Amino acid sequence: MATPIKSVLQVSTGKFVRDMKIATKGVLALGGAFSTVIGFILKFTAVMAAAAAGVTFFINRNIQLIDRLGKVSAVTGFTVRQLQDFRLAAELSGVSSDQADIALRRFSRRLGEAGRNTGELLPALRRLGIAVRDDEGNLRSVNDVLLDFADGIKATKGETAQLSLAFKAFDSEGAELVQTLTRGREGLLQ
Repeated sequence: MATPIKSVLQVSTGKFVRDMKIATKGVLALGGAFSTVIGFILKFTAVMAAAAAGVTFFINRNIQLIDRLGKVSAVTGFTVRQLQDFRLAAELSGVSSDQADIALRRFSRRLGEAGRNTGELLPALRRLGIAVRDDEGNLRSVNDVLLDFADGIKATKGETAQLSLAFKAFDSEGAELVQTLTRGREGLLQ
């Protein structure tokens, strides 16, 4: 018959508990470090996403502005550079770029009418001694006539007379542009 074997297992729990506490602290410290790194990565990702969104907005906004400049240029006969100069001069006088664009459209249309010897701008141009056509009978550029017109307003005495001329050229936007126009062509060429 077999003899039963009896064994006694004795565990020193004190050292085991102490070692487990040390290991737990190490794991918690490591977890805290990972948590900090993950937090940093998440914040960095959020900042980069916001920056990318800002850059995208900036690019889209500039594309829209460039597109609009091109369209206004095509309608008015002004170059993009001339439009930018006029807008800047207008904005320095408190006139928005939208109002400046409307004013240039009106001026361009009214100059076309004056080229056909009609329209309300023709008497104002004659009063200022500004020719609509060059020596060869061709219509002058809208920008050249505008610069001469600004010089004419600058030379005109009296605010009422200046306002009347500006109104004939630009309609209600002319009232807003008088300050810009009274500086002559220098006020338009920034």
